[in-house]
Amino acid sequence: MRSRIAGVIMLGVLCVFMCASAWARFPVEHPVFPIEVPEERIPQLQEQTAMVMELTRDEIDEWIVARSSFQMIACPNCEYPGGRRDRTNYWRWTPDAPEQIHCANCEITHPDDRYPMSEVDLITDPTGQVQEFPYYPGEDGYKYYITGKIDNARRQYMERIVPRIAELYVATEDDRYARQAAQILDRLADAYPHFNVQICRRAGSPILLEDIEILEPDEHGLVEVPEPGTGRAGRDDGAHYPYWSNRRGVNWNGWLYAEPVTALAYAWDRIAASDEIDRLSDDLGKDVRENVNGYLRATANYARSYPPYLGNMDPTLIRAFAVIGRVIGEPEFVHDALRRVPLILENRFFPDGNWREAAPSYHHQTILGLSRAAEQTLAGYTDPPGYIGIMSGTRYDDFDPHSELPLLRQSLDALEANRTPTGDYMCIHDTWSVTTRGRDMPGPRDRPVASHLHWGMGHAMLGVGNEPDGMQAHLHFSGGYGHTHLDTLNIMLFAAGRELISDIGYTHTVIRPFTVGSLSHNLVVVDGADQRGSGVDPPADGYAIASGRLGPSVQYIEAGGEGAYPELVDLYRRALSVVECPDGTGYVVDVFRVSGGSQHDWLLHGSADEDMALVASLELQPQEGDLMPEGSEFFRWTELYGPRIIDGVNNSYGLFRNLAAGSGEDTWSMRMTCEDGPGVETTVLGIPEATVITAELPSVRRAEEDSSRVWDYWMPAVVLRIEGEDLQSTFTAVHRPVQGGAGGLAVERLEIVSDDPFAVGIAVSGEGFTDYHLSTRDPETAISVPALQIEATGRYAFVRVIDDEPVALGLLDGSALRVAGRELDLSPGGTGEVLEFRNADDGDGENALVVDAQLPEREALTDERVVVHHSDGMTYALAVSELRREGEQTVIALRHRPGLRINADGEVEMTHWPLRTTEGAATWHLPAQGWWQAQ
Repeated sequence: MRSRIAGVIMLGVLCVFMCASAWARFPVEHPVFPIEVPEERIPQLQEQTAMVMELTRDEIDEWIVARSSFQMIACPNCEYPGGRRDRTNYWRWTPDAPEQIHCANCEITHPDDRYPMSEVDLITDPTGQVQEFPYYPGEDGYKYYITGKIDNARRQYMERIVPRIAELYVATEDDRYARQAAQILDRLADAYPHFNVQICRRAGSPILLEDIEILEPDEHGLVEVPEPGTGRAGRDDGAHYPYWSNRRGVNWNGWLYAEPVTALAYAWDRIAASDEIDRLSDDLGKDVRENVNGYLRATANYARSYPPYLGNMDPTLIRAFAVIGRVIGEPEFVHDALRRVPLILENRFFPDGNWREAAPSYHHQTILGLSRAAEQTLAGYTDPPGYIGIMSGTRYDDFDPHSELPLLRQSLDALEANRTPTGDYMCIHDTWSVTTRGRDMPGPRDRPVASHLHWGMGHAMLGVGNEPDGMQAHLHFSGGYGHTHLDTLNIMLFAAGRELISDIGYTHTVIRPFTVGSLSHNLVVVDGADQRGSGVDPPADGYAIASGRLGPSVQYIEAGGEGAYPELVDLYRRALSVVECPDGTGYVVDVFRVSGGSQHDWLLHGSADEDMALVASLELQPQEGDLMPEGSEFFRWTELYGPRIIDGVNNSYGLFRNLAAGSGEDTWSMRMTCEDGPGVETTVLGIPEATVITAELPSVRRAEEDSSRVWDYWMPAVVLRIEGEDLQSTFTAVHRPVQGGAGGLAVERLEIVSDDPFAVGIAVSGEGFTDYHLSTRDPETAISVPALQIEATGRYAFVRVIDDEPVALGLLDGSALRVAGRELDLSPGGTGEVLEFRNADDGDGENALVVDAQLPEREALTDERVVVHHSDGMTYALAVSELRREGEQTVIALRHRPGLRINADGEVEMTHWPLRTTEGAATWHLPAQGWWQAQ
């Protein structure tokens, strides 16, 4: 727990501490983080450390040179796939041959007489000493610091060995291990002042910066920490050191997060109580404890000199500051860590608990990092007697992360809700599939297929049946806030325990420009352009329009995303109806409406994990070449961050191969089937003058991050193209998982009457049943099917018929549904202004909306959601628990926080990411709905 101290008392205590010079360091009882080492591990540790245990101090000094060294150096003999300057560390080094290094790509061993280190850079280090850095000069000016790479490999090896030697000390209490670990740490501390600030994430060779002075800490051993929000990740934004820099020459990015030596702090903690450290100090004639503590402090201060970016790497710093602070007796470091945890939770997560980048891989990295830091390094922390944080004005006593950080648990729950029926996380934005990493899918679990609306992030998961045989459809509509793919209104489909309609996810191969762009996703590309990934005028975020459940059989989600193409479209919306059939299987009705532009490409991709055969019902003629516009040429990318647009053309169109084309004017279908039988059948209603193009595209995942193999694996893809002026298109499809040669569903267009040019009626027939779906743009639109005596006013209507008799009727977001004279009773909804947001987080006692309407009191319907509209166009679809009256107003109680509040100026503020404030009142819309089912 923590205690707030009044300002006057705090200043008085501070004065006492400062006058007593107690800021420098507080006594520490080691080990702070005790461990147990299993006895059976001792022989392995002894074998791993045997060579280092034999080194003298002079030999240790030779292994750890007192000058900078380099992590990311290219091999002068080869162009590694992905580009010679690729950030992949493809070197092999072993302690048996410490003066050599081997290129794993071309198999050459350096030093090599063909590539002599014939040139030398003279660089002044931070102590004023001039250091020599030999290199082989490349023809293009690249400096191959092979000697510096070998120095780096030796030092990092020693850094990895120290924790193992410290474990042996814990296991055996043999002071020889404490002494040798301390000698290595002391040498690392001696060498560190000679390390220049360096930048390695760049097109050319690494550079050492001579003109940046190393920040000197104040009299308390601290550097100034800039305020949160004064910098942005990826840029230094006025920080003393460049963002992409560190001194130790570590990490594939070479950035600030790798600077604090957390693993070495743990190792020091395990040996620091040994009397052998004092004997070593006497032998060396210096205070080894002071030297090592100062080294740990300096690495932490380097990272603390940047503003808190509150990014997905910040848990690394939080853990580092907590561990180093507790090990060296610097409570201000621990307070810095404790300050950053709630800052990230409250400012960088959506109100539904999802990480702001809307990428489960980075959600996993961030929230598990936060959770582990809180549980393993901060839980139970108590400040030294009388201590109050300099920056925080706070004292901590027996810190309890569970009571102090409720958002931590909620975010962990949100992460778990990102799992698909494969057991893996959904591959949206920069999210790794386990198959991309060369591992097997975790596999389905014995449970119902989940349905979940990530209402803050913007992603719907609608499930039918049980794993592994059930089905789950996804509709994605999040914004772009880092690690973003251009994928608004993308869909995915899972069935038979696998991903049948795929989003490739994350890759670091040369094909990344394609996987990030819109053409690798299942959506509509307008005028050949990638979607807009970010921006607020208007917001590039997608937005929920309506969400709900009709009885036990039908789930519905509709979202919009005009901000993805703000200059091209005035309508960009997709609606999914996920329907359970009488036999327990399911299908998806998919309606995509687009208005604007001169070319609409509706795309669908098969599995990225396994080969699929595509068979279409219509006649297709083979086509030469690719889909590049006439007169344009495709350029194969040669590096990770290649351009998507080349000479004004979307280069990804050049990836489409093995083309075949036919007319899409009549209703047609196709099957994409895996080799062992499971697949998906998609039927698409005919569109005048539409062209169907089947093709193949790189599936990427099976290349397992080898850029030389990304052209070896392909997945089927379909493009339904419409061309013309000021297009208005309604793409209507039905997706049905199938097994082997099993029959699919019969799908037909209904003859409807409606003033809405985007309205559509669909008949879906299976064994013993027929379902009718009526879909329009808004709840006020009338639509009818005279031949079936169906009349509706609303956004979505559903009718199931068995043996020529209606057995189920449903309406979501409308006012009327009549079938053969039978009228459906509706639960009333409404629209109006939100007068008040109640937030339990703010002490309001409940989460609720107070609205300007008099609605009947009732419990919420299953999965009922009220949609709150921000004045800038964004929405939240909030889960309702009940409606009750308070005088002339209605309270719509919620199952979770509303994510909004009204500030003193009358503006509407988001309580969580993306933390926007909008002028004007927020409005609400509670869809009227109803369901009837024959008994």
